[in-house]
Amino acid sequence: MTARRHIVLVGLSGAGKTTVGRRVAAALGGLFIDLDAEIERRAGKSIRRIFAEDGEAAFRIIEAASASDVFAGPPLILAAGGGYTESEAKRSAARVAGLVVFLSVGIDAAAARLVEAGDRPLVDGAEPASRLRELLERREEGYLEADHT
Repeated sequence: MTARRHIVLVGLSGAGKTTVGRRVAAALGGLFIDLDAEIERRAGKSIRRIFAEDGEAAFRIIEAASASDVFAGPPLILAAGGGYTESEAKRSAARVAGLVVFLSVGIDAAAARLVEAGDRPLVDGAEPASRLRELLERREEGYLEADHT
């Protein structure tokens, strides 16, 4: 078993994983990776395009491979995507690789952030707060497996 050496931030879209991740990395003098940005880099297209052209299943495959490669590298702070914890295999990989921290956020605060950002395909065409409630219901059990909240 590999020594735990990464910090993996999980939570809903709009929870602040990227913002907190950058700040933690700066405070620790470490590296930071936003997994969604890494996926876009590898795929050569935006997450919105991956979802539209290839579907969510293809996105989740790229997500798993990208995280696995990140975990094999030097210690860092990783902001995982909002749906990362839906897979038991991914939750297990994160627990083995690092300290998992669930960033809990109020639905209204997260929804306001998403409206401002305007780049989350899973809330497109839906009222953001309502959609986030649905996603939280589906994902909360996985989030709560984190080492810390």
